[in-house]
Amino acid sequence: MSLKLIHVGVGGFGAGWTEVCRRSDEVEVVALVDVDKKLVRETGKRLGIKKVFTDLDKALKKVDGDALLDSTPPMVRPEVTGKALRAGLHVLSEKPLADTLAHAKGIVRAAEEADRVFMVSQNYRYNRAPRTIRNLLREETVGALGYVVLNFHKGPKFAPGSFRMKMAYPLLIDMAIHHFDLMRCVLGTDAVRLRVTSWRPEWSWFDHEPAFSMLIEMADGTHVSYNGSWVSQGFETTWNGTWRIECSKGAMLWEDDALYLSEGATGRIEAELEEMPLVSQDYSLHEFATAIREGREPETSGADNLKSLAMVFAAVDSAKSGAEVEVGEYL
Repeated sequence: MSLKLIHVGVGGFGAGWTEVCRRSDEVEVVALVDVDKKLVRETGKRLGIKKVFTDLDKALKKVDGDALLDSTPPMVRPEVTGKALRAGLHVLSEKPLADTLAHAKGIVRAAEEADRVFMVSQNYRYNRAPRTIRNLLREETVGALGYVVLNFHKGPKFAPGSFRMKMAYPLLIDMAIHHFDLMRCVLGTDAVRLRVTSWRPEWSWFDHEPAFSMLIEMADGTHVSYNGSWVSQGFETTWNGTWRIECSKGAMLWEDDALYLSEGATGRIEAELEEMPLVSQDYSLHEFATAIREGREPETSGADNLKSLAMVFAAVDSAKSGAEVEVGEYL
C-alpha cells in the first residue's frame, strides 16, 4: 500500500521533490500546501492533485495522510514539523534540519515523544561512489585508513537578492553539511573537533565570507583537511568535491564522479561502482517509506543528522573565533 503523503512547499527545491514523488510507486501525494496560491494551484493542476492548500492547518484537518514531506525554508521547519507530528504524521524533511541547533533538537525530541519517523534527506550519501568508498574502507582494500583531503570549489551565481548572497558564512551554513554528512557516512565515524579559517576574496560576489579551510579530527583518529570556495573562477569540482583518501597500502581518488584506486606511484585503476536501483532523493524517499513500513529508524534520521548539523554550528563558531572547537559540545 502506498504511503499517503502531504507535500508542503512546492517551489524551489520542492519543485524537484514533486517529480521524485511522481515517479515513486511507494508514495501517493494526496495534497499540496504552499503559501503561494498561484504556484500551488498550477502545480496541483500539472500533477493532477486536486487537494491544494495555502494553509497547513486546513490541510491537516481535511486530508487523511500518513506522512508529510517538508521542503519549506529551514526557519519554518519547527512550525511545519511540529504541526505534522501533533497530527500523527511521519515527516521527511529537506536539509538543513532546522535554522538553529535548539530548534533542531526540539524537532528530534518532539518526533521521539510522538513515536513518529522523522528523517532528513541527506541525499548526497545516497549515491554509488560514497557507498562504494564506504565498503572499500571497511574491507581495507587499499589498507588501513590514514587521512583525507577534500577540495570543493564552485562559483554559483545565485539570483540577486537571494538569501545566500547576504547570509553570514554562506558556504559553511548552506552547503557544508552535505560534505560533513558524507564524511560521517564514508568514514564510518563522527567528528570530535575542528578548526576553521574563513575569508572573503576581493572578487567575491557574496556579502560575507564564502571561502574556508579547516582541519577536522574524527573519533577514530582520522584527520580530514577540507577546503572550500563558492567564488571559484575556474577548474570547478563537482558538487561532491574531489576526495583524496590516503590509506596504508594505497589511495583512493573520488574525482568528477568517478572513483580511482592507486596502482603504484603514478598509475590509477577506475573502480567499479556498486549498483543502486535508486539514488539521491529517490533513495531518500524509498528509505523513508521503508523505515515506516519496517518500523525502524531511517539511516539519516533526525537524531543521526544532529551529528552532521553539530559540525556546521561548530565550524561557524570556529570561523568566528579562529579557535579549535569540540563538536561534542553542540550535541
